[in-house]
Amino acid sequence: MLIRIATILILSTSFCFAQQDTINIADKSGKKQGKWMKFYKNGNLRYVGHFQNDIPIGKFYYYYEDGKPQGLITHKNADVSYALLFHYNGNPMAQGKYVHQKKDSTWEYYSYHQGVVVSRENYKGGKLYGKSFIYYPNGQIYQEKNYDNDLENGEVLQFYESGKPKMKANYSNAFLTGQALYYYESGGIYIKGNYEKDYKQGLWIYYDTKGNVTKREMYEKGKCKECKEELINDDPKDWIKKDWLDVEDMTKTDLKD
Repeated sequence: MLIRIATILILSTSFCFAQQDTINIADKSGKKQGKWMKFYKNGNLRYVGHFQNDIPIGKFYYYYEDGKPQGLITHKNADVSYALLFHYNGNPMAQGKYVHQKKDSTWEYYSYHQGVVVSRENYKGGKLYGKSFIYYPNGQIYQEKNYDNDLENGEVLQFYESGKPKMKANYSNAFLTGQALYYYESGGIYIKGNYEKDYKQGLWIYYDTKGNVTKREMYEKGKCKECKEELINDDPKDWIKKDWLDVEDMTKTDLKD
Protein backbone atom coordinates (compact mmCIF):
# COMPACT_ATOMS: atom_id res chain seq x y z
CA MET A 1 0.00 0.00 0.00
CA LEU A 2 2.72 2.49 0.97
CA ILE A 3 4.74 1.60 -2.15
CA ARG A 4 1.69 2.32 -4.31
CA ILE A 5 1.46 5.76 -2.73
CA ALA A 6 5.09 6.40 -3.70
CA THR A 7 4.17 5.52 -7.29
CA ILE A 8 1.27 7.96 -7.16
CA LEU A 9 3.69 10.66 -6.01
CA ILE A 10 5.83 10.07 -9.11
CA LEU A 11 2.82 10.29 -11.40
CA SER A 12 1.59 13.44 -9.66
CA THR A 13 4.82 15.22 -10.65
CA SER A 14 4.00 15.06 -14.34
CA PHE A 15 0.40 15.99 -13.59
CA CYS A 16 1.54 19.13 -11.78
CA PHE A 17 3.60 20.28 -14.74
CA ALA A 18 0.83 19.42 -17.20
CA GLN A 19 -1.59 21.81 -15.51
CA GLN A 20 -1.36 25.49 -16.33
CA ASP A 21 -2.68 26.84 -13.03
CA THR A 22 -1.47 30.15 -11.71
CA ILE A 23 1.02 29.37 -8.96
CA ASN A 24 2.81 31.08 -6.08
CA ILE A 25 0.33 33.88 -5.50
CA ALA A 26 0.20 35.98 -2.34
CA ASP A 27 -2.58 38.45 -1.57
CA LYS A 28 -2.13 42.10 -0.64
CA SER A 29 -1.42 41.19 2.98
CA GLY A 30 1.32 38.77 1.90
CA LYS A 31 -0.63 35.58 2.65
CA LYS A 32 -0.14 32.60 0.36
CA GLN A 33 -3.22 31.67 -1.64
CA GLY A 34 -3.92 28.79 -3.98
CA LYS A 35 -1.38 26.47 -5.55
CA TRP A 36 2.28 26.81 -4.60
CA MET A 37 5.28 25.03 -6.06
CA LYS A 38 8.90 25.24 -4.94
CA PHE A 39 11.91 24.03 -6.93
CA TYR A 40 15.48 22.94 -6.33
CA LYS A 41 18.33 24.86 -7.93
CA ASN A 42 18.48 22.20 -10.66
CA GLY A 43 14.89 23.03 -11.64
CA ASN A 44 13.28 19.89 -10.22
CA LEU A 45 10.16 20.12 -8.12
CA ARG A 46 10.73 20.27 -4.36
CA TYR A 47 7.11 20.41 -3.19
CA VAL A 48 3.64 21.29 -4.42
CA GLY A 49 0.50 22.05 -2.42
CA HIS A 50 -2.27 24.55 -1.76
CA PHE A 51 -2.62 27.37 0.75
CA GLN A 52 -5.62 29.27 2.03
CA ASN A 53 -4.83 32.46 3.89
CA ASP A 54 -1.24 31.27 4.42
CA ILE A 55 -2.42 27.96 5.91
CA PRO A 56 -1.53 24.72 4.06
CA ILE A 57 -4.62 22.70 3.12
CA GLY A 58 -5.01 19.24 1.67
CA LYS A 59 -2.11 17.23 0.29
CA PHE A 60 1.47 18.48 -0.02
CA TYR A 61 3.80 16.36 -2.16
CA TYR A 62 7.56 16.40 -1.51
CA TYR A 63 10.38 15.14 -3.72
CA TYR A 64 14.09 14.45 -3.52
CA GLU A 65 16.34 16.62 -5.66
CA ASP A 66 16.38 14.08 -8.50
CA GLY A 67 12.58 13.83 -8.54
CA LYS A 68 12.06 10.68 -6.50
CA PRO A 69 9.16 10.82 -4.00
CA GLN A 70 10.15 12.02 -0.54
CA GLY A 71 6.88 12.42 1.29
CA LEU A 72 3.20 13.18 1.42
CA ILE A 73 1.77 15.41 4.14
CA THR A 74 -1.99 15.68 4.37
CA HIS A 75 -3.30 18.71 6.23
CA LYS A 76 -6.71 17.87 7.69
CA ASN A 77 -7.15 21.36 9.08
CA ALA A 78 -5.05 24.23 10.42
CA ASP A 79 -3.93 22.15 13.39
CA VAL A 80 -3.74 18.48 12.35
CA SER A 81 -1.58 16.89 9.65
CA TYR A 82 -0.54 13.36 8.72
CA ALA A 83 2.91 12.60 7.32
CA LEU A 84 4.04 9.68 5.17
CA LEU A 85 7.74 9.79 4.27
CA PHE A 86 9.83 7.63 1.95
CA HIS A 87 13.43 6.49 1.84
CA TYR A 88 15.37 7.36 -1.28
CA ASN A 89 14.80 3.82 -2.62
CA GLY A 90 11.03 4.24 -2.41
CA ASN A 91 10.45 2.18 0.72
CA PRO A 92 8.45 3.84 3.51
CA MET A 93 10.56 5.74 6.04
CA ALA A 94 8.09 7.00 8.63
CA GLN A 95 4.46 7.85 9.17
CA GLY A 96 2.62 9.67 11.90
CA LYS A 97 0.51 12.58 13.03
CA TYR A 98 1.24 16.24 13.73
CA VAL A 99 -0.77 18.53 15.97
CA HIS A 100 0.26 22.20 15.77
CA GLN A 101 3.30 21.05 13.73
CA LYS A 102 4.54 18.82 16.56
CA LYS A 103 4.61 15.03 16.58
CA ASP A 104 1.61 13.49 18.27
CA SER A 105 0.21 10.02 18.94
CA THR A 106 1.95 6.96 17.45
CA TRP A 107 4.78 7.23 14.94
CA GLU A 108 6.19 4.26 13.03
CA TYR A 109 9.63 4.08 11.42
CA TYR A 110 10.71 1.62 8.73
CA SER A 111 13.97 0.07 7.57
CA TYR A 112 15.63 1.25 4.38
CA HIS A 113 16.07 -2.06 2.57
CA GLN A 114 13.19 -4.24 3.77
CA GLY A 115 10.61 -1.60 4.56
CA VAL A 116 9.68 -3.34 7.82
CA VAL A 117 8.86 -1.55 11.06
CA VAL A 118 12.01 -0.88 13.12
CA SER A 119 10.46 1.23 15.86
CA ARG A 120 7.25 2.71 17.26
CA GLU A 121 7.11 5.80 19.44
CA ASN A 122 4.33 7.78 21.12
CA TYR A 123 4.26 11.56 21.36
CA LYS A 124 2.38 14.41 23.01
CA GLY A 125 3.16 17.93 21.90
CA GLY A 126 6.35 16.82 20.18
CA LYS A 127 7.68 14.99 23.23
CA LEU A 128 7.98 11.27 23.80
CA TYR A 129 5.42 9.81 26.17
CA GLY A 130 4.53 6.26 27.06
CA LYS A 131 5.98 3.08 25.60
CA SER A 132 8.55 3.02 22.82
CA PHE A 133 9.55 -0.11 20.93
CA ILE A 134 12.47 -1.21 18.75
CA TYR A 135 12.05 -4.35 16.64
CA TYR A 136 14.16 -7.05 15.07
CA PRO A 137 13.71 -7.52 11.29
CA ASN A 138 11.45 -10.51 12.02
CA GLY A 139 9.05 -8.27 13.95
CA GLN A 140 10.04 -9.53 17.39
CA ILE A 141 10.51 -6.81 20.02
CA TYR A 142 14.16 -6.03 20.77
CA GLN A 143 13.58 -3.27 23.29
CA GLU A 144 10.65 -1.84 25.25
CA LYS A 145 11.17 1.45 27.03
CA ASN A 146 8.96 4.04 28.72
CA TYR A 147 9.12 7.82 28.33
CA ASP A 148 7.70 10.67 30.38
CA ASN A 149 7.97 14.21 29.03
CA ASP A 150 10.70 13.18 26.56
CA LEU A 151 12.80 11.45 29.25
CA GLU A 152 13.30 7.72 29.78
CA ASN A 153 11.58 6.69 32.99
CA GLY A 154 10.69 3.33 34.44
CA GLU A 155 11.51 -0.19 33.34
CA VAL A 156 13.45 -0.98 30.17
CA LEU A 157 13.35 -4.49 28.76
CA GLN A 158 15.42 -6.13 26.04
CA PHE A 159 14.78 -9.46 24.37
CA TYR A 160 16.57 -12.01 22.24
CA GLU A 161 15.28 -12.54 18.72
CA SER A 162 13.61 -15.66 20.04
CA GLY A 163 11.51 -13.49 22.36
CA LYS A 164 13.24 -14.62 25.54
CA PRO A 165 14.40 -11.96 28.08
CA LYS A 166 17.86 -10.48 27.53
CA MET A 167 18.03 -7.53 29.92
CA LYS A 168 15.94 -5.76 32.54
CA ALA A 169 16.83 -2.40 34.09
CA ASN A 170 15.31 0.92 35.15
CA TYR A 171 15.57 4.54 34.10
CA SER A 172 15.07 7.60 36.26
CA ASN A 173 14.95 10.92 34.38
CA ALA A 174 16.94 9.48 31.44
CA PHE A 175 19.61 7.79 33.63
CA LEU A 176 20.03 4.06 34.18
CA THR A 177 19.46 3.68 37.91
CA GLY A 178 19.13 0.72 40.25
CA GLN A 179 19.44 -3.00 39.60
CA ALA A 180 20.16 -4.38 36.13
CA LEU A 181 19.86 -8.03 35.14
CA TYR A 182 21.33 -9.60 32.01
CA TYR A 183 20.16 -13.06 30.98
CA TYR A 184 21.40 -16.01 28.98
CA GLU A 185 19.00 -16.97 26.23
CA SER A 186 18.51 -20.22 28.11
CA GLY A 187 16.92 -18.20 30.93
CA GLY A 188 19.56 -18.02 33.65
CA ILE A 189 21.09 -14.79 34.95
CA TYR A 190 24.34 -13.88 33.21
CA ILE A 191 25.20 -10.63 35.03
CA LYS A 192 23.66 -8.80 37.99
CA GLY A 193 24.62 -5.32 39.14
CA ASN A 194 23.50 -1.77 39.83
CA TYR A 195 23.63 1.53 37.96
CA GLU A 196 23.79 5.01 39.38
CA LYS A 197 23.14 7.75 36.82
CA ASP A 198 24.29 5.54 33.94
CA TYR A 199 27.45 4.40 35.77
CA LYS A 200 28.03 0.90 37.08
CA GLN A 201 28.11 1.15 40.84
CA GLY A 202 28.96 -1.32 43.58
CA LEU A 203 29.16 -5.08 43.20
CA TRP A 204 28.62 -6.72 39.80
CA ILE A 205 28.35 -10.51 39.73
CA TYR A 206 28.84 -12.79 36.72
CA TYR A 207 27.37 -16.29 36.42
CA ASP A 208 27.83 -19.26 34.13
CA THR A 209 24.92 -21.05 32.47
CA LYS A 210 24.53 -23.33 35.52
CA GLY A 211 24.13 -20.41 37.93
CA ASN A 212 27.60 -20.61 39.44
CA VAL A 213 29.41 -17.36 40.21
CA THR A 214 32.37 -16.91 37.86
CA LYS A 215 33.44 -13.39 38.74
CA ARG A 216 32.80 -10.47 41.10
CA GLU A 217 33.72 -6.90 40.30
CA MET A 218 33.43 -3.67 42.29
CA TYR A 219 32.66 -0.39 40.56
CA GLU A 220 32.85 3.23 41.62
CA LYS A 221 31.14 5.64 39.22
CA GLY A 222 31.66 3.29 36.31
CA LYS A 223 35.32 2.50 37.03
CA CYS A 224 36.21 -1.08 37.85
CA LYS A 225 38.54 -1.54 40.80
CA GLU A 226 41.49 -3.85 40.02
CA CYS A 227 39.70 -5.94 37.42
CA LYS A 228 39.37 -6.42 33.70
CA GLU A 229 36.00 -5.04 32.77
CA GLU A 230 33.83 -7.21 30.57
CA LEU A 231 32.17 -5.04 27.96
CA ILE A 232 28.41 -5.19 27.87
CA ASN A 233 27.10 -3.51 24.76
CA ASP A 234 23.33 -3.53 24.52
CA ASP A 235 22.82 -0.09 23.05
CA PRO A 236 20.40 -0.63 20.15
CA LYS A 237 21.95 2.33 18.33
CA ASP A 238 25.00 0.13 17.70
CA TRP A 239 23.07 -2.39 15.62
CA ILE A 240 20.05 -0.56 14.25
CA LYS A 241 19.82 2.83 12.57
CA LYS A 242 16.61 4.82 12.70
CA ASP A 243 17.48 6.65 9.51
CA TRP A 244 14.43 8.85 8.96
CA LEU A 245 14.15 12.48 8.03
CA ASP A 246 13.74 15.31 10.47
CA VAL A 247 10.20 15.60 9.22
CA GLU A 248 9.64 18.88 11.06
CA ASP A 249 11.80 20.46 8.39
CA MET A 250 9.20 19.53 5.83
CA THR A 251 6.22 20.95 7.71
CA LYS A 252 7.90 24.11 8.92
CA THR A 253 10.93 25.29 6.94
CA ASP A 254 9.80 24.32 3.45
CA LEU A 255 6.44 26.02 3.74
CA LYS A 256 8.00 29.31 4.78
CA ASP A 257 10.41 29.56 1.87
